[in-house]
Amino acid sequence: MSDYADLLYEVSGNVATITLNRPDRMNAISGPMLTSLSRVLRDADADREVRVIVLTGAGRGFCAGLDLKDLTAGTGIGADGAGLAARLHAQPRGYYGMLIAHCGVAVLIIGVTLVRGFEVERDLRMAVNDSVTVGAYTFRFAGVEKARGPNYVAERGTFEVAREGARTRTLQPEKRTYLAQPSNPMTEAAIATGLAGDVYVTLGEPLEGGAWLVRIYLKPFVTWIWGGAFLMMLGGFLALSDRRYRLAARRSRTAPGGVAVAP
Repeated sequence: MSDYADLLYEVSGNVATITLNRPDRMNAISGPMLTSLSRVLRDADADREVRVIVLTGAGRGFCAGLDLKDLTAGTGIGADGAGLAARLHAQPRGYYGMLIAHCGVAVLIIGVTLVRGFEVERDLRMAVNDSVTVGAYTFRFAGVEKARGPNYVAERGTFEVAREGARTRTLQPEKRTYLAQPSNPMTEAAIATGLAGDVYVTLGEPLEGGAWLVRIYLKPFVTWIWGGAFLMMLGGFLALSDRRYRLAARRSRTAPGGVAVAP
């Protein structure tokens, strides 16, 4: 049986008994006791024979709470970084998976709120060499050319995008006509993705004088939505890697008499 600082641990049948063993201090919780308690609970959870855990205290009291004498003396819980690091290391993966997943939910909600609150949408009539400023971006329409894909023909527009006077990229939205559906042209947006958000440009219908109907979207912080979803997925995978869940699955495949059930 392992030794645990300031704790007694016994297993009888399917019952594990954990005793807080600082009767001279009314079982007040110290740093070593907290570390031992975390370790013994994980050990009890990993024991396939244990079905019930009883937590009790030695002497005349169960637990007086946090040991304030150690805390005021500078030797209690949180007095040094090593104790904190040990407690963080003792936490199971499922705990950190939960934290990461919940942070992902918060990031996603913030992203949706910012996108809905600060998005910009403009419908414009633009001729060749026209420029327009939307938000912090300036768009120059360089013209339209014919293009051909594997199963479609298209009108491809070219837009030079600048931010604060510096050219950043070129976007080329298309108006496609698929050979299988020549009467149903479709719009293919050009998208520029960045940490600050996404920029969308779509090419609409041709107008008189060689101009085109153009739609420009600015969606700031939209990457936060994808980042939040990624954090939730990462948290889920991290929680699934927790050995406690593997042990629980193993137990569920074992019959009450202790005979393993074939999958």
